[in-house]
Amino acid sequence: MAGATEVGVRPRRTQEERRATTKQAILDASVACLIDDGYAGLTTRKVAARAGVSPATQRFHFPDRASFLEAALEALAIELRNQVAEMKLEDAPKTERFGSGLDELWEIMKGPMFRVFNELSAAAHHDDDARAALIGADRALTRQISQSVVELFPDDVKDPDFRVLVDLATSSMRGLAMLQPVTPQDQVERRWNSIEDRLVGIYDAQTKGI
Repeated sequence: MAGATEVGVRPRRTQEERRATTKQAILDASVACLIDDGYAGLTTRKVAARAGVSPATQRFHFPDRASFLEAALEALAIELRNQVAEMKLEDAPKTERFGSGLDELWEIMKGPMFRVFNELSAAAHHDDDARAALIGADRALTRQISQSVVELFPDDVKDPDFRVLVDLATSSMRGLAMLQPVTPQDQVERRWNSIEDRLVGIYDAQTKGI
């Protein structure tokens, strides 16, 4: 029948949808390059090739290296938060849940995506792009972790002491994670286990009002 829509034919995407898809492909390629090749190996040409776009198309969406680096790190922070949100904490006493939460967060902090943040921290001493990106990435990471903590421990976040405890935990994790390339993993794990035991003890005392 004339004028009828052909069954099974997908509507053509709008220009805005195509641009959004291309931009996401570039972001995904940027994140993949950061994880696989590190900050030093991140180049606009390599990202464009991985995304399957021309360098000119990449420059249209991200005019310079700093712009797509910042966007990629924001995407990494969101992905880290998604991993935290997927934590399956058992319906156990609060202290056990807190310990389980620390265990799972530690596993995330040791993963490949967090190594990107560590590399960026080292590069920021001598690289203006890295320094600017690190500032934004740190804010994004802190924001995403804070939101996750609110979701996981909605009652505890009202207590300023609990927030300090979470900050101490994440700062310790980030510091120990940076030692992984130069320190045997069993030593890093022992140090974390000692810190975690103390953090859980502090949390237990706080919840009991000791």
